[in-house]
Amino acid sequence: MIAAADISPELLHALTAQLGMPPDGVKHAIDRLADPYWRLRNIYWVANKEGHPELFQPWPEQEKFLDEIWFRNVIPKARQRGFSTVVQLLMLDACLFTPNTNAAVIAQDEASALKIFDTKIKFAWLRRPPIVHAMLGPPVRDAELLFLRHELLDVRELLFAVDLLGEAQIVEEA
Repeated sequence: MIAAADISPELLHALTAQLGMPPDGVKHAIDRLADPYWRLRNIYWVANKEGHPELFQPWPEQEKFLDEIWFRNVIPKARQRGFSTVVQLLMLDACLFTPNTNAAVIAQDEASALKIFDTKIKFAWLRRPPIVHAMLGPPVRDAELLFLRHELLDVRELLFAVDLLGEAQIVEEA
């Protein structure tokens, strides 16, 4: 992730013009975006129980998970606790802000994986703040969210080659 101190004058000028923000505002926003804790709670939108967009604010169960996250996590089956949502947001965030990161949603079938992709990942992506859009640009291929920096968030069926991934969420593992 780029820090405000590392921004070239040309990029700062371009972002300032594109966003209509003063240079100090752009620098402050870029510095905030360097903090994954802040990003998760301030740039990602999710659908609430009624289907309306709202800024993601972790529930207590999700906070506990985020506090204790490890490289391999097993979450016992629990419906409506938001674990799919928080894991999808973590995967999207890693692909956007961590160079050379790949991630995939693995579900029992392609339709389920695509539903998770559309309702969690793409939902959050389409509501990203203008500065994130300006800094990262659009994906190269929308269906996979292959980004210009070559990070990939892919959707596949269960038989995906998981060993190639940095992150994966396996849904409904039996």
